[in-house]
Amino acid sequence: MEKSWYQSRTIWGGIITAGLSASGIALNFDPATGDFSGNIYQIWQQACTLLAGLLVMYGRTQASAPIRSTRRKK
Repeated sequence: MEKSWYQSRTIWGGIITAGLSASGIALNFDPATGDFSGNIYQIWQQACTLLAGLLVMYGRTQASAPIRSTRRKK
């Protein structure tokens, strides 16, 4: 049984993660001087979280089978 992308909780989790991460990237750039203000370490952390969210969405769309539970049924 197949479902649309918008019915996947994994995709929605990836969208929310990527969206929240992207909203936290704050880089104030002054084109006149070429300087920027902002904490480069926070930007790096937010960019990595954004990448993780995108990777989750990509992985879910490429999956060929559901994940099986490791718990044995009695």
